[in-house]
Amino acid sequence: MSLAVFRRSLFEARWILGGLGLALAGFSALLTAIFPSFRAQAALVERLLPSFVRMLLTAAPIDRPEGFLSWAFQHPVWLALALAWPIAAAGSAIAGEIERGTLAWVLATPVSRTGYFSARALAIVLGEALVVGAGAAAFGIGSWRLGDLPAGGGRGILLAAVEAWLLFVAIGSICLAVSALTREAGRVYAFGIGFSAASQILSLLAQMWAPARAIVGISLFAYFRPFDALAGHAVRATSFCVPLGVSVVALLAGWQAFKRRALAI
Repeated sequence: MSLAVFRRSLFEARWILGGLGLALAGFSALLTAIFPSFRAQAALVERLLPSFVRMLLTAAPIDRPEGFLSWAFQHPVWLALALAWPIAAAGSAIAGEIERGTLAWVLATPVSRTGYFSARALAIVLGEALVVGAGAAAFGIGSWRLGDLPAGGGRGILLAAVEAWLLFVAIGSICLAVSALTREAGRVYAFGIGFSAASQILSLLAQMWAPARAIVGISLFAYFRPFDALAGHAVRATSFCVPLGVSVVALLAGWQAFKRRALAI
């Protein structure tokens, strides 16, 4: 791995990572702060919700801290902020550098393709740990200050955050593999957003529509079950193993594609 490329990747993205971390922490703190008021009105809110939405809440009651935090971990805004870094970093890592005409010049220095690829992959992994960690820390501190820690306690929040981190790293790894195959960062961004949205929609549909359950296994979000950890239940091994396995396969595929790719200066 090229330490120079790794350091440059994180240094150039320091403001982006800092901004995303602060935004996710702020949004997490906001959600945590409204929980006491939300819980007092939970029965009324549930009666006003459409029936198909109420079906989604039966497995994780939102009037309890673990159910509310499980919903918060899957809130569209929370997911968008958390996914911004792995998708953007993957798109700019290879396709973006090719588009700017800088990648071939970087590789003309004593930096191997393997060293470059592994440095960019590690930057995605560690950068995402910082972003998700900021959001999870806000959940934990806010819940503790309000006296509304979930049944799983701080350990449950940590395990849920690890699940989220592995999920987002898996999506970032897939995007990095796509980046190794294309010349335009915009295509990687579009793929990452579309893939994430389709995965989440399929996972939600499977909870309401029986035919979707037959294929829900192809959705990475189907293995993201933060409620189990937050409620203090045993966390299924698939919640960790599937996204981890997808990351490994995607990174190996992307590395092979990048090694064989012709790059002209």
